[in-house]
This record gives sequence, structure tokens and C-alpha cells, in this order.
Amino acid sequence: MMNKKIGILGGTFDPIHYGHLLIAQNALYQHGLDCVLFMPNGNPPHKTNNNITDVSIRCTMIENAIASNDKFILDAYEATNKSISYTYETLQYLKKRYKDAKLYFIMGADSLNDFHKWRNPDVIAENCIILAAAREQCDDSALQLRIEKLKDLYNADIRIVKTVNFFVSSQDIRRRVSCGEPILYLLPNEVIKIIELNSLYLDS
Repeated sequence: MMNKKIGILGGTFDPIHYGHLLIAQNALYQHGLDCVLFMPNGNPPHKTNNNITDVSIRCTMIENAIASNDKFILDAYEATNKSISYTYETLQYLKKRYKDAKLYFIMGADSLNDFHKWRNPDVIAENCIILAAAREQCDDSALQLRIEKLKDLYNADIRIVKTVNFFVSSQDIRRRVSCGEPILYLLPNEVIKIIELNSLYLDS
């Protein structure tokens, strides 16, 4: 992918939903990306494997969710990594893999508040441009102050992705399923079918 602009959207994706897809599409359009890699965690540092759906099922959900968009790509690097997946290590790997590409790491604007707690934030800033997804009602002045502070601390290149006020989370979807509440229109029908087929989240 020589001289291309590659977006990276990581997460547990348990399950993937329209919020993820909207953020990826907005980043793609607003920053002229050539593609977005969806990178599900195999062994995330902040969660234990006993409360995460098997990674092969999560990958299948992603594949089905993004099948209609040829600019969205499933990348299973972290999913197949047996050790804990840290963002800085993944970015170093991608930098070597796509030597001539620019990497754009997509994250929620709220995560900037804890960015200094991430493992090696300076290495993350060194290896990518950070795209912070902010909802329309977000306090722009507070966000800009946070961005300026992180720029000073880590020489980070942080840019904003504006996204719609679509409030949905994987955690809420899991809760809804366990309570027998509807999840239609929160995530693609293909993903709902996989959830039902595998009886996922019934005991969440």
C-alpha cells in the first residue's frame, strides 16, 4: 500500500455495531483515507478472556458487517496474537508492514483523557496520526485544550473526526440481548443472525 493513508480501528468488537461503522466511514471520508483496518483484540490488556466472545466469532461478525464496503478490511493480527496486544506494538508492526503508508489511528475523543495512561503513548504518537472521533454535542473548547496538551507532551498529530450523535455501545447490546430487549437497527442484520445462531450474550 505505497503512499496510501490507512485508518486503523481497534477494539474488542463484541459485537461490532453501527457506531463503529459510522466512525470508520466518517474518518475515511473526512480525512481522505484509502481504507480502514478493523483490528479486533485477541488478548486486550484491560479485559480477561473469560468474558469475551471467542475471537473467531468476533472476526466473523466483523467480516459480515463490513462485507459491502470494499474500503473496510478485517485485519486479524491482534486476534491471532497470543500475548497481550498493546497499541504501540501493533503500530510498530504496521509501520514495518506498510513502509510507505501513513497510519491513522482512530479512537474516541473521550479516550484522549486517559491517553497518558496507555502503554508508551510517545511511541504511539511517533508512529501514527491520531484521529479523535467526537460527537456533534462535544465541547470543542475542552477537546482542543486536551489535544494541545497531548501535542506538547508527545509531539502528537491529533485531528478530529466529526461523527453523529448515535449512542450505542457493545456493552448495552449485550445487556439488551440478556434481557430479551430488541437490538434491531443498532447493528447489521448479518451480525444479529450470528448472535442468535451462537446464542451469544444470553448470560451477560
